[in-house]
Amino acid sequence: KGKIIGIEKTFSLLNIGEHQVVLQAMIYHVGFPRKPYWLIEEHGEEHGEAHDMSQHHEMMMSVEFHGSNPQFPFSEAVRVGHLLFLSGQIGTRADEGLVAGGIQPETRQTMTNIKETLEKYGSSLDEVVKCTVFLADIAEWPAMNEVYTTFFTKNKPARSAVAGSGLALNARVEIECIATVGLSGGM
Repeated sequence: KGKIIGIEKTFSLLNIGEHQVVLQAMIYHVGFPRKPYWLIEEHGEEHGEAHDMSQHHEMMMSVEFHGSNPQFPFSEAVRVGHLLFLSGQIGTRADEGLVAGGIQPETRQTMTNIKETLEKYGSSLDEVVKCTVFLADIAEWPAMNEVYTTFFTKNKPARSAVAGSGLALNARVEIECIATVGLSGGM
């Protein structure tokens, strides 16, 4: 038990290949400065119970690269602690290429690919916390959104959508996601 003597917001910059990832954490200093502790207030105690988090530091900062393919300059997914970062997915099927039919069939296949990738690495659509949607034409946002929302019936992740030109394989949509993984009880 101890008294909170300081709260520190920290940022860590990880270089992962050509990408940089910023991790943010709140550290509560309980009793001794410069030793990270996590204050738990779930036990009904007025000031909570302090737990030394140094044993979890190694797990929180571990980085695992998954699904590297020598044909591509990126990994399919990267796990950093309890976060899983998926590379952008487009509406392709193995050995068939981009699905035909435009934005809605592409979005459906893209989301199916994301679901399968999440499950392959121990996560699920229910654990997605953030998606970024890249559209070839912002006018197709309503049609994309109509399909996209059917995949997130329980938890709706934070999302950004941008339009640009030149998506891979002339796709109409590309979606990348960040999900939790390995948390007891999921989300």
